[in-house]
Amino acid sequence: MLIFEWDLKKAQTNLGKHSVPYDNRTLVVVHTERGASIRFISARKATKKEIL
Repeated sequence: MLIFEWDLKKAQTNLGKHSVPYDNRTLVVVHTERGASIRFISARKATKKEIL
């Protein structure tokens, strides 16, 4: 099972700057693996070309 985690303060900042919540389904995400967890570093809305 994968466990996703992110910095809540950065998530709030990201939401304020870009109006993109980390739980949005059409995001491009930069992440790193930390043991059994995957930590979100940044996220943005996917462009039309990036959505399958």
